[in-house]
Amino acid sequence: FLSKSCSAAQIIEAATKLVERLHATDVRIMAVDDDPQVLALLRALLEPQNASVETVEDPLRFWDTFEAFSPDLLVLDVDMPHLGGIELCRVVRNDTRRAETPIIFLTRYNDAETIHRIFAAGADDFVSKPIIGAELLTRIFNRLERVRLQRNFSETDPLTGILNRRKSCQMLTDFLDLARRHGQPLALAVLRVKDLKRINDEYGYSTGDVVLQQTARILQDAFRSEDVFARWSGAEFVVGMYGLSRYDGVQRL
Repeated sequence: FLSKSCSAAQIIEAATKLVERLHATDVRIMAVDDDPQVLALLRALLEPQNASVETVEDPLRFWDTFEAFSPDLLVLDVDMPHLGGIELCRVVRNDTRRAETPIIFLTRYNDAETIHRIFAAGADDFVSKPIIGAELLTRIFNRLERVRLQRNFSETDPLTGILNRRKSCQMLTDFLDLARRHGQPLALAVLRVKDLKRINDEYGYSTGDVVLQQTARILQDAFRSEDVFARWSGAEFVVGMYGLSRYDGVQRL
């Protein structure tokens, strides 16, 4: 949303960023159903939406496909031979690596007991059969958008929009492990905005916030997309540069 006091340039910038994000959407959706007609319908609905779709007719092939494809969202049928969707849902929810994968069920049954079992197993939503294409697409992409927003809130600093301390620690730890394994350097830098307290005291916290936001923009413009840059505390920023020695890192800074 934008305030009506926004300039035309700000509105155009916001709209452009939104269009770029929507066009960049490339999601992986895995569907498991013993009915090949349902799987064909899902492909026909989802692939025109820039979604990569992997379909599985035999639920016994679920785990190998799930591991290899690493979907952003799962669509499961409730009733299938050998393994039902509810059992598969429980398996996913008990895997710490994949437990947060959104899961939508397809079901012919709308009775209270079936719906209770679906949600008790960890489902996020369900769609009744026969499938109504518009309803299914809306539910899938609404769920994916919620996941994206939740991930952004948990991984980025709300003021500056760059990585927060928790997420950047994870990434820097991964880079450190990678550097050790491959004998590559990793340059680390801690940057502090000078006199931020004085700026806040003399000009107000809103001005201090602008200084921090502008600092984050400078970091985004100055460093590569593969570098890690984050806000760690009030005035402190951290930068990690994989493949750069201390000398090269100093030159970059």
